[in-house]
Amino acid sequence: MKRFLSLTAIVALSALAACDREEPEATSPTALQTAETSGVAEAVDAYVQSPSEANAAAADRAFAGLDREIAELEQRAAETSGKAQTEARAKVSDLHSFRAQQSARMAEARAGAGARSVGDAVRDAGQAVGEAVGEAADAVRDSVR
Repeated sequence: MKRFLSLTAIVALSALAACDREEPEATSPTALQTAETSGVAEAVDAYVQSPSEANAAAADRAFAGLDREIAELEQRAAETSGKAQTEARAKVSDLHSFRAQQSARMAEARAGAGARSVGDAVRDAGQAVGEAVGEAADAVRDSVR
C-alpha cells in the first residue's frame, strides 16, 4: 500500500511539473489526432466498456502502432534541424504524454476488471509514470538548452 501511495505522489508531482513547463511552440490538439492516437483511444475505451481478452489484445495492437509512430517521429526529429526538428520533438513529447495517459487508463481498467493482479497493474502504472517523468525531464532539459 505504501508503494502505491508513493507512486500516486509521484504521478501528482509529475503532473504539476508538466503543467509548469513552458513549451516553445505547443502542438495543437488536432495535431495529435492521428489514426494511431484515435485507434489507441478507441481501443482503450472499448476495453473500459467491455473488459475482455479480445479488447485487451486490440488495445495492445493499437499501442504497438502508436509506438511505431513515435519511433518514426523520433527518427525524423534526429534527422532534421530547425523548426521541423522543434515541431517533431514537440509532437513526440505530446505523443509520449498521450501514451502514458492511455497506458494508465488501461492499467486502471485492467485492475478494476480483475483481469490482472494488483501487482501487475501497479507496475504498469509505475511504468507509465516513469515514462511521463522521463518526458518531463527531457522537456526541461530541452528548454534549458
